[in-house]
Parts: sequence; structure tokens; C-alpha cells
Amino acid sequence: MIKTAKQIDQILLSNNMMTWRLEELASDVHRQLQDHNKKCNIFFSMAIDELNDISDTAQVAVFVRVINKNFDFIIELLGLEFSHSTIKGSDLLETLKNLGEKNNMECGK
Repeated sequence: MIKTAKQIDQILLSNNMMTWRLEELASDVHRQLQDHNKKCNIFFSMAIDELNDISDTAQVAVFVRVINKNFDFIIELLGLEFSHSTIKGSDLLETLKNLGEKNNMECGK
């Protein structure tokens, strides 16, 4: 097994390949959330976290926790937004609204 891990480490991945794989993973997570949302028998909650990175770029991460009729929990990153200006409370609320609308998540649930 260690030999296999070493062989995998030797595989060179281009920036384009890494970007493609990340986009595919993100697309798959988005599809899964859409599938859960289409069932119309779920509830969800959102959590938001804001921080500044080393280059003073504000990053806002929004997570969603989905609960279905069988009380199964699914927790996923709903979105990540960036801003080069100071984030205010109204900006956080707008980010939540936009990501909710983008992912067809009704606030009544």
C-alpha cells in the first residue's frame, strides 16, 4: 500500500487538471444539495463565517445543514464569497439571500 501511495504522489497534475477536478467536485456537491432540496420535505439551517486572509481579502463561507424526513443530517459548504472591502452585517445578509436563491432554498423551510 505504501508503494501505491508513492506512485500516486509521483503523478503530476497540471493547474488545468486540478481546476477541472475541483469544479467537478463542487458541481457534484451542488447537484446533491439540489436533489435533497427537490424532495420538498426537508428543513435546513445556514451558518456563516467571515474572516480576512493574509492579503486582507475578506472571505465569507456559508454552510448549510439539511435535515430530511428520516432525520438524516447533511452538512455542506454552500458557497464561498470574496471581497476586497470591509464586510458589514448587511453584506452578510445579502450573501445569505443570494446563495439561498441561487440554490433554490426557500426561507420558509
